[in-house]
Amino acid sequence: MYSLSGIKQIKKVLWKELKPGLIFAKGVHINGYVPYELRGFPVLTKELLNNLSTKYQFLNEKMVLIVEADLQVTDPVSLSAQLQKNQEILDKLNLFREDMIAEKQKYAPLKIPVYQSQPVDTTFLKLDQHNSFSIHYTDQQMIPSFFNLIDLQIKLSDLLTGQIFSRFHIPLDKRVQLHLVVDYSYSMNHYNKHDYAVNAVNFLYRYINEFLLNTSITLYVFSDKCRVVDFPLTGKELPRGETSYSSFFKAVLKRKAKGRYNKIILLTDGIPSDFSSALRMAEQCKVEKIDYSQIIYSFKGDLKNRVAGNPIQTLDGFLLNGEHQEYHRNDQEIQEEYEKIAGQFTQIAEVCGGNQIILKVNDLIGLLTVEFYDRYLGLLSLTDQKSLEQLSQEFHNRKRVIKPFHFKKI
Repeated sequence: MYSLSGIKQIKKVLWKELKPGLIFAKGVHINGYVPYELRGFPVLTKELLNNLSTKYQFLNEKMVLIVEADLQVTDPVSLSAQLQKNQEILDKLNLFREDMIAEKQKYAPLKIPVYQSQPVDTTFLKLDQHNSFSIHYTDQQMIPSFFNLIDLQIKLSDLLTGQIFSRFHIPLDKRVQLHLVVDYSYSMNHYNKHDYAVNAVNFLYRYINEFLLNTSITLYVFSDKCRVVDFPLTGKELPRGETSYSSFFKAVLKRKAKGRYNKIILLTDGIPSDFSSALRMAEQCKVEKIDYSQIIYSFKGDLKNRVAGNPIQTLDGFLLNGEHQEYHRNDQEIQEEYEKIAGQFTQIAEVCGGNQIILKVNDLIGLLTVEFYDRYLGLLSLTDQKSLEQLSQEFHNRKRVIKPFHFKKI
């Protein structure tokens, strides 16, 4: 865990006022570059100051930014190491945000969430339904997000000064137990759906593991039964069968974490093969105050044909050779069947007291999963007793140690 604890003050001083024990932060460039001796937040020593003054002939009136350690909390060397690690993680976060830009621009403008864009069936979109907390925000209040001002770089100075709250408006790192559930039914073998799921899960894991210390993830795969597995997914963790939602609901209820917000994110392509039982388990999840979101693959194209004949020869809606038996539907029949199935999905979401996305384009599922979890954390942040602005001001004034941004060691 990395945090900026142990800082006594951050201020600008004249070069001539520098003294041993201070940590250099920024302010010196030669031909556009920081001298190598001043990179990585070094602790200034008498020898280093003398060597720098002789080598570079810095002006005494040159202003530089320094960090002073609170010696009752930590020593300058340890604080310097904290600063270096935070800078490394912020660099990774900026690269991740750049990846999000590259993906997002394929589907929607930066200011529009992908879940409100054309690749999503917004008719069946359900947002901001939660069981474990109430949302306290107005329509005018921006929801905190790691992807606000995504086209700008987050700098360590934004963290040092507290502007990471007031400028970028990021979410607080709440204690969440994320139950990430992936459909391994037989139908997921088709149309590259499983590949999309593997990539989405691993993309989300990268986001959480690198930047969110307080989120713990349990990863489930399910078909006829449910199994807890490790990252990264390979696709070979479980035999393919039917789509038993009750199997993963039972597994999640068994592993509900005390003292944390419990959140399910489900990636699936089909309604439950055990629909009635699934509804009963979904209702229990709501009673247990487990938050829920389901992200559903595009399925309208699958409805042009249907399986007919002996049900014994079928598995999860497909013949055992992996193909549908021909039965052509006209456009009206397809739309009616689509709305029927979408309604069944919606029923599950509503019984869970949860959220829903139905995709039109499957290859953006990784982006959507990250956005959905980011929104969840943003809404959780708005339930806190203190506003982000208050935290920013406290951090800036150094009235007490504030840990606004936590990182997990890579």
